Amino acid sequence: MNWHAIGAIGQILGSLATFVTVGYLVVQVHDTEKDMQRSIVEARTERNIQGNMAVAADERLVSILMKANAALTIGTKVRRADARILTNASDRQN
Repeated sequence: MNWHAIGAIGQILGSLATFVTVGYLVVQVHDTEKDMQRSIVEARTERNIQGNMAVAADERLVSILMKANAALTIGTKVRRADARILTNASDRQN
């Protein structure tokens, strides 16, 4: 075996090591991305819990939210009724 053959074997081993390293890095990046997404979901959930606890602890906020929900519900019913009236009117014209 001469020096050229030994050099070629070394290059092959170096290439294999590079592929293994790249594969390892792909796995690490994937795991890190999953951890970050999990962390974001956890932070959002925590903020929602804190907001709900603040509302539950303050009767004024509960009252305000109930009035807002009622107004939105009424507004939705009115918009639906308007849409039905408009639909019926356009059907009569045709």
